Amino acid sequence: MADGATTVLLVGATGFIGQHLQQHLLGQGHRVLGTSSDGSGAELACDIESQASVDAAIASAAPDAIVLSAGQAAVAESWRDPVFTLRSNTSGAFHLLDGMRRHAPTAHLCFLSSAAVYGAPSGVAG
Repeated sequence: MADGATTVLLVGATGFIGQHLQQHLLGQGHRVLGTSSDGSGAELACDIESQASVDAAIASAAPDAIVLSAGQAAVAESWRDPVFTLRSNTSGAFHLLDGMRRHAPTAHLCFLSSAAVYGAPSGVAG
């Protein structure tokens, strides 16, 4: 953008973290294009389980940065529906990376995750 603002594609903008992050980024003066899987409540549709959908969102946004906030972050839910978790978290991340390679190769990526990936903090019984 001419004014120097960063264009951020926020994949998963309607989720808990995405909603808060979008407001923060907008408050910092960035241009934010949020997504939801079907486009409701967001600027763009981006179903991370579909390469074509991811490609279309990235090509449309022409982002300087992409934040991946979509997918399954709740550990308990991941055990209840492991197939969805695998598809959204693994294939979804692959689709996003592959789409970036082709449509936004210079964009930066911030991949959000759960603190649960680090295990219980030292000295805390879990």
